[in-house]
This record gives sequence, C-alpha cells and structure tokens, in this order.
Amino acid sequence: MRPVFLLVAGVAAASGLALGGAASETIVVSSVRPAVVRWAEAATITGAVGSGQPNVDVYIDAQSGGDGRWDVISGAHTGPGGGFSAEFGAGINLLVRARAEGATSNVVGVQQRPSVTLQQRPRGTFWVNVNAGRSFWKKRVLLQRYVPSARTWRNLRSAVLSGSGSRPGSAFVWSATEKFRQQLAKGTLVRATLPLAQAKPCYAAGYSNLVRT
Repeated sequence: MRPVFLLVAGVAAASGLALGGAASETIVVSSVRPAVVRWAEAATITGAVGSGQPNVDVYIDAQSGGDGRWDVISGAHTGPGGGFSAEFGAGINLLVRARAEGATSNVVGVQQRPSVTLQQRPRGTFWVNVNAGRSFWKKRVLLQRYVPSARTWRNLRSAVLSGSGSRPGSAFVWSATEKFRQQLAKGTLVRATLPLAQAKPCYAAGYSNLVRT
C-alpha cells in the first residue's frame, strides 16, 4: 500500500535527454531532494521536458523492493519553460523516474530512514520502537551516549527487537525491544540507532529522538 502523495506544479527548466526511444518528447530528472528521507518527510523530484512546453502531463513512477514493477506514485504538469516538480512520500528505499508523452527519464535512487523511538521510564530504564514498512524482528538496535569532549556518539550496548506487529489496516509494522536497564550518570544524552547493517536492503540507518537521563 502506497502513502498518499501531494502534487506540486513546477517552474524549473532543464535540458532534456532522449531516453524514450522513438518518442517525440524527451524528459530528464535533474534532482530528488533530500536523497535520504527522514520518517514522515516528503521528497521533491524536479526536472524538465526537452520541448520546453508548459501543461505537459508528467507521471512519477517508483520501484521498491527490487521486484521490478514500476507504479505511479505522483504526477505534475510542466510549467513555463517545461520544468516540473512533484512531491511524494517514499516509505521505503525507492528508485524513481518520470514519464511524459511516451518518453522516460533517467532513474534516481531515494533512501528512506525508518522511525526509531527511544523511551525512558523510569530513569535508566529504556526501550526502543522501530516503525517501517517492513518488520525488523530479531534485528538489533544500539543505545549510544553523546561524548561532548569528543563531539561524537559512542555505543553503550545493543538490544534485540524481540517483538513485532501491525495495527489492523496499517501499512506499517512496529518492532520493539523489551525494557532494559543501563546505568548512566544523570544528565547523559543518549539515543538509539538502527545501524545500516541491520536496516538494509530496504532502509537507510535510523536515528531516534534524544533523551537525557
């Protein structure tokens, strides 16, 4: 199930590349920003048709999970100069492209971070919840503390996402740890991370909210 997408008209112009075979039109994707999307954040794809014509219908396709199937996820009309811009939600790592009047653009990758939430109650007792379009059951998250003198995060311990499930009708799956204790000095800043090694191939690494002990 795809997220709901918002269409945005564009005004940017760019030169086209003939990637659509015998199509009379050409189309190019100039950028997708951001390239790594935070949870609940939208990405914006921009580009232009080679003819420079306004009011050309543009369809945005995406491929996820390496299944080889392209689905329409958004769309736009070109503005003055042939430029277009469309906003979309990813939800998972995607390959995206644009189509117009039989022409197909270059393909650009977008990475999605999962939602990672760190909770503490009472002080020194933590648990971590990961929300995504895939289950991370039996994957490991890291509890990290911030070291101000080094301006870096250091690992404290790992925890297993031992529970997983989905609410009825939801497209997303939660995965959570059991509660665990970690002794820390009062005022220590901590976070949880889902490392790339645990998140791939469908997600980028995930980072939680910050919690002070």
